[in-house]
Amino acid sequence: MLAAWAPAFTVLAAGAALDELAATVAAGRVTAVTPAAARAGVRVGMRARDAHRICPQLAAYRADSERAARVFEPVVCALEEVAAGVEVVRPGLCVLLAAGPVGYYGGEEQAAGVIRDAAAVVECELGPVAVGVGVADGMAAAVLAARTDTLVPPGGSRRFLAEFDIAALADAQLAQQLRRLGIRRVGQFAALPASSVATRFGLVGLRAHRLARGLDARDPAPRRAPRELSVVREFEPVPTVEPLVFAARGLAEQLHEKLAGLGLVCDRVEIEALTGDGRGSARWWRHEGRLSARAVAERVRWQLEAWAQRNPPPAGHDPHVESGEGFVSLSLRPDGLRIATGTQIDLLGGVAQLPETAEAAIERLQDLLGHTRVARPVLSGGRGVGEQIALVPFGDLDPESRGTGPWPGRVPEPAPAMIPGRSTPVRLLDAAGNTVVVTARGEMPDPPAVLEVGAVCADVTGYSQPWPVHERPWDEDGGRRYARLQVTTADGHAYLLAAEAGSWYVLAGYQ
Repeated sequence: MLAAWAPAFTVLAAGAALDELAATVAAGRVTAVTPAAARAGVRVGMRARDAHRICPQLAAYRADSERAARVFEPVVCALEEVAAGVEVVRPGLCVLLAAGPVGYYGGEEQAAGVIRDAAAVVECELGPVAVGVGVADGMAAAVLAARTDTLVPPGGSRRFLAEFDIAALADAQLAQQLRRLGIRRVGQFAALPASSVATRFGLVGLRAHRLARGLDARDPAPRRAPRELSVVREFEPVPTVEPLVFAARGLAEQLHEKLAGLGLVCDRVEIEALTGDGRGSARWWRHEGRLSARAVAERVRWQLEAWAQRNPPPAGHDPHVESGEGFVSLSLRPDGLRIATGTQIDLLGGVAQLPETAEAAIERLQDLLGHTRVARPVLSGGRGVGEQIALVPFGDLDPESRGTGPWPGRVPEPAPAMIPGRSTPVRLLDAAGNTVVVTARGEMPDPPAVLEVGAVCADVTGYSQPWPVHERPWDEDGGRRYARLQVTTADGHAYLLAAEAGSWYVLAGYQ
């Protein structure tokens, strides 16, 4: 397998320079970094806030996949001029079978040189594009080899991968589990018996284990899809991309239904759009996992917008006048068919969803409810437990921190696991059955003995010393005085309570 990789392409497409300390950010996470940012310690998948703490000079750009795909299109076309079967994994990364160009150009070094030269002379918005070329036995090894412009000898992929960090081949959750077991390098993971990996980690672990051994994630048994599995939609000539993007979702669902009915999945999809005068765009797309209807629609948009940019209408063209230049058909054709092996079941008996699936579901909720109605909690500065959490709409950047130190009077670690939407009244009683009192000097004359939360009554097994809080003492209307107290109960619960005006409330709960 041969991989061609343009370093930090999505960051460059967003407007950064290759030598700049820069990264693209989506949903509060770093999605791509420049080499300079990587040398400073910034990593893909890191929280944007952590990245800025490590590298205060980091410039954050909003990830724009559509622009990246459009800018990368001329590079793909240039590679297709010198090699057949180019597949786009994502903007900035292409793969193809090495046998063709290696045989045609007389060797791996010669083929790699032709690929580099083709990209270097391409005319795109970013100017010449420098790509690294990697050749290895499997796609994962070839992609990693491309990052260092390495040609791995046949049969040497396992040895090449051995010293990489386990995160290079495993997803974040699996990598974390393996590190807890003391497995930090790909070579250590590859040395484990496959049967043990399958028993402990299921299909996700087995896939990563095959990659660690220098193999593809599955047995290489793709087969050409029969023509009847392709799905096609025809149109009256349409001059814009939007109707095709809208139709792509429905076509993708039809394709998935056809494959599911036969117990199959595919590794890549060809998207082909034709115009009335016989021109058009055809491109193979590969994806790590199932290409959802949303993902197919996104790739249709990327592909056709890039095509439209390369083929602008003639001067004076009226888009409202019917001509043969509009798109008249859109088709999806699967390739690399294999048997569907099912989905991994998690410890609670449910289906373990991929992060992409969860993200697509959240974005769908935002479409239905509104962008600000679907939020995620992020840590922020503050003294009260409610002030330490801010709700940020999914997809937005984390808010600027209000400061990390030291917030005198803040609730100490560990942080509570539950914060009710509003304070819950409770009764905290001493041994005589009277409400526990906290004096103005922060003292409790009688210790707590019983806590009543609703209809549940439990003995108090432990408690902290109360500490008084005086908020906004300069504000006669907005000022507030109360005392906080942590307690544990015999039924295994722990609470953060507040005493104010002779009454007790639950501020938060611990696990």
